[in-house]
Amino acid sequence: MATMLGATLLALSLFLLNVAVSHGALQFGFYTGKCKGTDVETAIRGIVAARFAKDPTILPALLRMQFHDCFVRGCDASILLDVPNSEKQAGANQSVRGYELIDEIKAALEKACPGVVSCADIIIAATRDAVVLGGGRRYEVQTGRRDGTISRASDVNLPGPSISVSDAISVFNVKGLPAEDMVLLFGKSLSRS
Repeated sequence: MATMLGATLLALSLFLLNVAVSHGALQFGFYTGKCKGTDVETAIRGIVAARFAKDPTILPALLRMQFHDCFVRGCDASILLDVPNSEKQAGANQSVRGYELIDEIKAALEKACPGVVSCADIIIAATRDAVVLGGGRRYEVQTGRRDGTISRASDVNLPGPSISVSDAISVFNVKGLPAEDMVLLFGKSLSRS
């Protein structure tokens, strides 16, 4: 069971990384040497581990947040923006949670190196770390994403729970994603059409 869960979490996380990313030169170790002696990856990992120890349900919360962010405009943290009629306010995002963890990580990193680490990379790295804590395999993520500046509720086009299987497959295909990814992300059966 743990092996299957780990494999599913890894596959889901890798899928999310393959969704269009915000512009930027992605690379492994992007923040190395850019944060006044603070290891960004280690700092994120420590904060996520502390939260996970108190609340293991942060894992599915972060996976959902990352999916909802990446599916709309690419992985640009636009789901975090607090502007009128933002993605955060869209019906499909009303139950997304984990924002306070991302805020906590961002605040800690801002103290160490103001204006350096993007929230988009924090979401990606925090989700990766939660996956590992939840039993998934350790994997590396490329960083260097830039945060988006546009967030509109009207752009949220996530497939709803009542969508037919064939329509869901079509929505995922438009994003360049196969039916297998759709099944992993939905995690439940859909009505047949």
